[in-house]
Amino acid sequence: MYQQNTHTAGQQLGGFLREKQLRQLGFAPFARSTLWRRVKEGTYPSPLKLSPHVTVWRHSDVMAWVARQGQDGK
Repeated sequence: MYQQNTHTAGQQLGGFLREKQLRQLGFAPFARSTLWRRVKEGTYPSPLKLSPHVTVWRHSDVMAWVARQGQDGK
């Protein structure tokens, strides 16, 4: 039986998103260098280092950041 998948990519992956997924899904609509500058400045969620070669962002942290966008001008 067909069941529609209503989960986002981050939810399917145990709540984590890789850098490439952030940009492909539109959660980081800027260049790679801008992403890392914003992380350093504290204006984008900090990633987690799962291993020396694996860096991820929590899906919930990114979704909270997305929800806050545009609220500063109110």
